[in-house]
Amino acid sequence: MKIKLILCIMFFSQMFGEISGISGAFTDIGYSAKSISMGLVQSALNQGALGSIMNPASLGFQDEQHSVTISNFKLRNIDNYTVLAYSTKITEKIPMGIFLISSGDDLWRETQIGFSSGYKLVEDLNIGITCKIYNVSAGNNEDGQLEGIQGELQVSGTGIGFGLDSGIQFQLDENQQFAFVIKDILSSVKYSSKGGGGLAEGDYSEGIPAKYTLGYRISNNSLIALVDIVDGFKGDSPAEIRVGSEWTVYKNILCVRSGIRTELMTGENTMYGIGTGLKFNPKRFGLGFNVGYFFRPDWVDMNELRFELEFELK
Repeated sequence: MKIKLILCIMFFSQMFGEISGISGAFTDIGYSAKSISMGLVQSALNQGALGSIMNPASLGFQDEQHSVTISNFKLRNIDNYTVLAYSTKITEKIPMGIFLISSGDDLWRETQIGFSSGYKLVEDLNIGITCKIYNVSAGNNEDGQLEGIQGELQVSGTGIGFGLDSGIQFQLDENQQFAFVIKDILSSVKYSSKGGGGLAEGDYSEGIPAKYTLGYRISNNSLIALVDIVDGFKGDSPAEIRVGSEWTVYKNILCVRSGIRTELMTGENTMYGIGTGLKFNPKRFGLGFNVGYFFRPDWVDMNELRFELEFELK
C-alpha cells in the first residue's frame, strides 16, 4: 500500500505540475558538478559539451573541435543520475551537441535525450536551440504489486513527449558576456497510467513549466564571476539569484570554485557550493576533472558530492 500511495502522489504531482507552474517531472536539478560548485550558475558557464544542456548558444564559444562530459551522481541521496554529453565544432558557424540524462529505477525512471545546435548570427553573437525527447516510466517494481478485489492495486504508467530550449549569448568585450536562456519554451508530455483497482487508468497530456535565465559573466586572467537570475513565466515558483566564481590558483591547471543560490526576494532556501577543478592540455588532447559539493543548511542529509570527467580534442 505504501508503494501505491507513493506512485499516486507522483502521478498527481505530474498532473498538476503545469497548473501550479512548478515542474513535477524533468525538473532541471543542475547536471554539472562544476555548476553546483558555483551556485548552479549555467547560462554563461561555457562548459563544453554540457552547453547542450545549459545553454545551446554557448556551443559557439567552444574552442575545442570535440568535447565529452561524463557524470554520475545521487540527487539528495535518493535518485541516481547518469549524464553523458558530446559536442563538436567541425563547422565554425554551426556547432552541434547531443546528450543523455537518465535517472531513477523501476519504481520511477526518467530519461532525456537532447540534440542541440548553435549558430553565429554575427561576430560575438550566438544563438542556439535544443530539442529534447522525454520518457518516463513508473510502477514497474515487482515488490509493489498487490492484487485487490477490483484487480491490480499497484499504479503504473508511462509518459513520452518533447521539449524545446533556446538561448542567446553575446560577447560584449574580451572579458564580459551576457546570456538569455529559455527552458521548455515549447513542450508536451503524454502520460498513460493503469492499476489502482481501476481508479488510476487514463491518459492525459501536459507541458513542462517554462523557465528563463538571464545571465552575466565577467573575467580576467585568473578570476571568473557569474550571475544568473532564474524565474518561471507563471510566477508560482520563486525567482532565484545564483552567484558563482572560479579562481585559477596554478597556471591553467588548478582552480577553486564557490557559489550561492537563494530566492531573489526573500533570501530563503539558501544553498552553497564549493569545488575544484583540474585540467591538463598536452598538445591536442585535454582531460578535465571537476569536483563539486552542494550543501543545504536548512535540510537534513541532502548535501551532494559530485564528480565529473571531461575530454577534449582540439
